[in-house]
Amino acid sequence: MDSHFEPAAEDPRNASARADGEPHAAQAFVFGNEVGEPVKDAKRAWERAVLVAHGHKSEYVKRDRGEGKKPVATASLTAESRQRLREIDLHLHDLR
Repeated sequence: MDSHFEPAAEDPRNASARADGEPHAAQAFVFGNEVGEPVKDAKRAWERAVLVAHGHKSEYVKRDRGEGKKPVATASLTAESRQRLREIDLHLHDLR
């Protein structure tokens, strides 16, 4: 077996280690933050994961913050990204 996969094979919890190399706690959330804590809403994370898994970049509507300030991305997908999601037609409940 490739040595890269050995730790994960020995202990499956190592397969999803945090950035610092430590494993997530057993109660960590799939669409959680960097340390496995729950997030308020996983919708944006799910939509991004679906788009990226199908070879698309998730693009978000930008909100103007006023003169001289850079626009900021909102949580709303652009019409093009939303259309790609509709074409992919994969929903979280489909994974049951």
